[in-house]
Amino acid sequence: MLFGLLRRAGSRKDAVWLTVGDLSVGRISRDHAWIALNSGDDWWIVDPSLQSLSRRSRFTTTYRPLAYLREDLILTADGLDLPASFRPGFFLDVHLYIEAAALSGIFPREQVAVMNAMNSKADLSGYDPREHCDNATIFEGLLLAADRLAWANGTTPVGTVIEAPREVAYGLAFHTVADLYAHSSYVPSAAYYFGGLQNVPPFDVGYRDVGFRQFLASPTWSSMHLWHAPKPYSAHPFPLEGPLDHSLITGAYPQGAGQVKDGWLGRQDLPIHDHFAVDQPDSALVHANEIEPRSHPFAFPYVWFPHFESRERLATQHLRSIATRLAANSPDPLLSYPLLPPPDLLFPPEWILIDGRRIGEIPFLVRGSTGEPVGS
Repeated sequence: MLFGLLRRAGSRKDAVWLTVGDLSVGRISRDHAWIALNSGDDWWIVDPSLQSLSRRSRFTTTYRPLAYLREDLILTADGLDLPASFRPGFFLDVHLYIEAAALSGIFPREQVAVMNAMNSKADLSGYDPREHCDNATIFEGLLLAADRLAWANGTTPVGTVIEAPREVAYGLAFHTVADLYAHSSYVPSAAYYFGGLQNVPPFDVGYRDVGFRQFLASPTWSSMHLWHAPKPYSAHPFPLEGPLDHSLITGAYPQGAGQVKDGWLGRQDLPIHDHFAVDQPDSALVHANEIEPRSHPFAFPYVWFPHFESRERLATQHLRSIATRLAANSPDPLLSYPLLPPPDLLFPPEWILIDGRRIGEIPFLVRGSTGEPVGS
């Protein structure tokens, strides 16, 4: 059983479910997520995006549910597993579980369902690398998450979410925080310093450890250590240069030369996302022949899953701490204290894009009342 997610037939009497499936408008079809309300044998769809779709099209809108999800249960429409073609699997199997476990008992179930629905918005509707800490934008991603957690009266201080309920802003912020663990080198590098995966604290605790920051910058540490292959395997380390070898990093996305996503090109001085992130329970790379060198530093039997399990556990702990601080009206729910300028010993220098602009010069992606990018 994967993280306790039960794919089984059973009662559908709970009132609020996050539903994932297919949405068709005329001949156009896409993966979609919406809220379904259940009372006995009847279901009602709650989907504010339907209004914007209706304004743009005279065609009938058709919903085809694949699965109904709540905090501890996934029910597929036909009782079978979700098809392998449905994307993103990480949204269903990991983000969903992390947020459900972290937020249970702090926010009402219907609000958790809306927050979970924001995972599909972040992954499928619009792209800003800072929403996922991609391209080593960890500090910028934290700034974005902090802004969304500071939601008040429908908007956020920097305006990265506007005219939206708090569940939308919080859900988008939670996605970014979870991706920090899944995509970055924080957990494996902290494991070297704190003495093993089991001793790594959540980021909001480890971030404050001056010794950890000094360790990363010292001759004792090199990010190249991450590609240490157990016997009898071998690895192809990525040639990280300068500060990137002594700071927290994430992979490049989009991946590969010439790939573009919503106008973004991935960084060329980082390994690609699929050669670095641990954001799913398994990887085909793990099961490759042992004589084949790995490009991914954790794609080895008995190595991948402990790393994945640690990242999932720490993300859950961090999100629960954030939710607890939000419930207590903390002024700094992200880290429990103000997010200060990036320590030189922790984050890499600001990303300079190929057109010469700095990442900080590019406005954050703005999302509206349903989590969709404003203007899309």
